[in-house]
Amino acid sequence: MKSVLVLLVTISICQGSNPPIVFKGVQNYDWIYDDHDTGADRDLSIWRPNDLEYGYYPLGDVATASHDKPSTAAMMVKELTAGALSAPDSFTEIWNDRGSGGTHDVRIMQMNPPSGYTCLGHVAILGYSSTPDRNKYRCVRSEYVTTGQYVEIWLDRGSGADRDVGIWRNERGSSLDALDANTFTSFSNHGVPGGTPNMLSGQYAKNHLNVEISNENFIFTLYETSDMDEIWNDGGSGADRDVAIWRSKGSSNSYSLGDIAVGGGRPARGFVVKALRDDALRSPDDFRKIWDDSGSGADWDGAFYQPLCPHGYRTLGHVAMRNHHEKPPSNSVRCVKGEYTRAGQWAWVWNDAGSGADDDVTVWKAIPNGEGQGVEAMSTIRHHGGMNVGAYVLIPGQVNYVTGPPARRYILQNLQYLFDDRNLVNNEPENIQRTIVENRGDTVQQVTREVSYTYEETYSWSNTAGLEVSVSTTITTGVPLISSGGVTVSTTASFSHEWGGSTTKSYTDSVSVQVSVQPRSQKSAVIVGNRYTMDIPYTATLITEYEDGSRGVRNNYRGVFRGVQVNEIRVVYEADVPLTEENAVVEDAGGIDLGGIETGVIETGGIGVDWPPPFVEEIPFF
Repeated sequence: MKSVLVLLVTISICQGSNPPIVFKGVQNYDWIYDDHDTGADRDLSIWRPNDLEYGYYPLGDVATASHDKPSTAAMMVKELTAGALSAPDSFTEIWNDRGSGGTHDVRIMQMNPPSGYTCLGHVAILGYSSTPDRNKYRCVRSEYVTTGQYVEIWLDRGSGADRDVGIWRNERGSSLDALDANTFTSFSNHGVPGGTPNMLSGQYAKNHLNVEISNENFIFTLYETSDMDEIWNDGGSGADRDVAIWRSKGSSNSYSLGDIAVGGGRPARGFVVKALRDDALRSPDDFRKIWDDSGSGADWDGAFYQPLCPHGYRTLGHVAMRNHHEKPPSNSVRCVKGEYTRAGQWAWVWNDAGSGADDDVTVWKAIPNGEGQGVEAMSTIRHHGGMNVGAYVLIPGQVNYVTGPPARRYILQNLQYLFDDRNLVNNEPENIQRTIVENRGDTVQQVTREVSYTYEETYSWSNTAGLEVSVSTTITTGVPLISSGGVTVSTTASFSHEWGGSTTKSYTDSVSVQVSVQPRSQKSAVIVGNRYTMDIPYTATLITEYEDGSRGVRNNYRGVFRGVQVNEIRVVYEADVPLTEENAVVEDAGGIDLGGIETGVIETGGIGVDWPPPFVEEIPFF
């Protein structure tokens, strides 16, 4: 018997299991201000958290009582529920450093939220008339807010500024609910502030590493990487500004989408991408030289090249070479299928003004214009001016963003199911197999047979942000089993599947079917099972084996087991139906085919026969 009931499970974001806001900790910062030459009793610097994953925003800037980059991570947030976050409406100045004699002019600003929202930090901007970009920050819905306590960071005593200011860190203090975002609040005096700071509540926000994500639409896995090679820099050229070009490196099946240009030094991060669909990436057909530094006097010869992509594909960035004549290798970059990209915008990086090179060049990078996932890839044009083609970035919903190196295998150990938090759904009965018996005789007939059937059950252990889909995964535990008496765990030692996918088990069994059929009638016997769907949270130790041979261990990893099971198998007998020309089984040399219904005919003139008759062909119900 080949009857199959296929039960599918998908992994998706749902309001029931995920919060309205997710957050991540970042330690990449952009400098905004420091108090050099103010004469203040203590040092101060202010920084903006910087993360390139689409959809994440800071809740405010970070202030530290030194001129060094902050050593503590800042929180960046992303909404899962539409309307959980909003950009501030406007800004109000709390303080500026006029009269301080500092090297940098600065304004410290309060963010003003839209109605129904609360802003959780203050920000800074250079200059006395500039206003911060409201689209770089987010405020949260007021019902997602709790309170913490103020801790002093800096007072401007000794600075000579015309106005006083005190800057205080917003900390959780003794609150078990508040989440520390590393933001600050400023006050136009040196006194201890009254009240408490507003903080994001942990009841409404969850670490992105513990949040389930949908993998249905992923086209790429995008890896942040620190493994990069410097290809060229303009040292010795005499250019007015510095530039360095770097190429990101990944495993054998991951590729750069373009070199990264920065104003000297090393980029904070690089990117490589792995295709999850065969048609997503292609090698360039060739390369066209855009510029070389002949005549510049730079210490290294260098040239910039545009990848020439196959039909239907486009480049997100250009590449460099440390010579004037050798083309880049084909594996130095990949082209992206056009339907997996969207329009972005250009951001200026560098031009060679002052270098003395024979030809001019300007370097730009593609960044999102609203929605989009950029990879910091540079593009170049042979003049001092704008690009003459559009900028493109990846579509964020198609990108699985991973902050670590490529993984070879995941192992879930010490898994504990949280049965008290389970969610079980008893669905309607499912028809697994139907058997039709016809009695063409003139007396009642009794028929008994064993009918075998096959069904499938599907399990998954959820996919969370920051982990790769399609990675081989071993789960060293049994699976929850549902019965009318409750939920138990099987004794199965382990399961293997692809992360972000599911494990399907096939089962075959049989059931006795006893049929009594009235004369000149047919009867259907239907094998029915109850299909149960369940979500059960779990905790475990997650071990990651990376492709470079290293291992990572994450304790108290949280996820959700999701499964569909079939049980309580039974036979349902339908009422006899008189035979007519329309419903009678039609015989031919090849057997009987009723489009997936198993059939049999009793035609004995009142004498019982064994079941099934020799001409019966068994045909799957599904």
